[in-house]
Amino acid sequence: MRVYVTKLAQSHSFDSVIVPSLLYRNTKTRERTAKWDGVFRKVKFVNVSDVAKKKQLTRAFAVQIDGVSLHVMVFAPNGELIFQKYGGLDVVHDVDMANAEFTMSSRLALREKLFRESDYVEEGLAVAFDPYIPRR
Repeated sequence: MRVYVTKLAQSHSFDSVIVPSLLYRNTKTRERTAKWDGVFRKVKFVNVSDVAKKKQLTRAFAVQIDGVSLHVMVFAPNGELIFQKYGGLDVVHDVDMANAEFTMSSRLALREKLFRESDYVEEGLAVAFDPYIPRR
């Protein structure tokens, strides 16, 4: 990116170039919550049996899970990296608890729609750009 930005500066005038990317980030759930890159997200547990509910198994499970984060890099015209940060956006999986009371294990199921919660996306953007772009 540094080479690209310095080449771009030879033919265009700008103060900075913002380079965003989306990344998978691995984290662990704790009490049905995932924490990574400055955010907390509730993890959805599906196919939870009545027995599992009664035993509160969803609270006991600590699961490795993926989240999607925004990675932001900002470069000056001379190619210098002047800012870089991550902001968590959304979890990628639901935790499938089918037969968990018997096996004491769970499976991960891809969520059908990522980024459904606009508040999550807004918060992740704010975290990724803070303090480069101050929060409201």
